[in-house]
Amino acid sequence: MTHVYTGDGSSLITLGLSARALGAGWRVHFVRFSENSMSTEDLSIFMKGERFSYLVFRETPSMDKLRKLLLSVREGTEIDLLVLEGILDLTELSDQDLAQLIEEKPSSLELVLTGTGHRIFLAEKVDLASRILEREVQAGKGGNP
Repeated sequence: MTHVYTGDGSSLITLGLSARALGAGWRVHFVRFSENSMSTEDLSIFMKGERFSYLVFRETPSMDKLRKLLLSVREGTEIDLLVLEGILDLTELSDQDLAQLIEEKPSSLELVLTGTGHRIFLAEKVDLASRILEREVQAGKGGNP
């Protein structure tokens, strides 16, 4: 299954999804694409577990590096969930590049792609596409405070 989450709250979604996957006994590899921040503070709760691994790219990786990552998963690296947080914001990767990554993923792998940007074409290529919107909810106006 392939998920796409876009919007300002997509990082929280991936952290929650990772926590649930780990709780179910899955092996999770979390890749963060972040030019501005090298913080892994929000991942620290997972770091002690042997079923969790992570990688942070300060600069945009080449398509070759991304293919090698998927190939390592396909050829025996035992990962159940691969989170590519922020990959949709990499302007260096074309829509075709992202489509190819999705097509090349092993069928047994749960793949999650996130970013604040919205790439329309992905909705047709993935199993689940969600746009996370930040909004303020006022008491008595459609939600709990």
